[in-house]
Amino acid sequence: KILLKNQKNEKKNMKIFRSCQNNWKTQGFGENVEYYKSLNIGLNFGHNGWDWAIFPCKPDIWSKEAVCQPIYWDCDKEGIVYKLGTDKNIGFGVWVNTKNEDGFYKHRFWHLSKIECVVGQKLGTGDLIGLGGNTGLSTGSHLHRDLTPLNEDGTQKLAGNGYDGCIDLTPYFENIWVVDKMRFLEEKLSLLTKLLNMLKLLLGIKV
Repeated sequence: KILLKNQKNEKKNMKIFRSCQNNWKTQGFGENVEYYKSLNIGLNFGHNGWDWAIFPCKPDIWSKEAVCQPIYWDCDKEGIVYKLGTDKNIGFGVWVNTKNEDGFYKHRFWHLSKIECVVGQKLGTGDLIGLGGNTGLSTGSHLHRDLTPLNEDGTQKLAGNGYDGCIDLTPYFENIWVVDKMRFLEEKLSLLTKLLNMLKLLLGIKV
């Protein structure tokens, strides 16, 4: 497990779930050091996030025109869409900011085929961000997901750390598809509501 020296491997209040249905992580944080150094894109120590395989796709996972399964906002905290963009590295990408008891963070989602959110939009857990794809510096359809702690002024807390200020997601991560997580919470709430209604009925009978 690769963690930065000033990043403790402990669970945080903020939770990050799996934003895609497929449970196939193809690349982790800090992996393939020499490859990323050779790209000359500022990643001096290795991969700066997690990659998840995204399929099925049309026409296929290798095509630069691939349109793949939906990508959802995977955090249990409200997010604000801060930036949308594309360049030769990220392809279509979405940048979301969060601010909570754990601090101020930038969340990025790269290589999408289509963006389904707008700048300034508030995202609740499970909201649609876009569709997966193979845009940008990518050799097959996948989602690049990374996390960057920020200062109050929006600058990187760990600027110059060799990972573009990013950190490993491990202390925040719970490996369940965010859609399943929301369904579980809804079912739990529904059951609680039924129990409360039953309790009110019983109390009413006693009275």
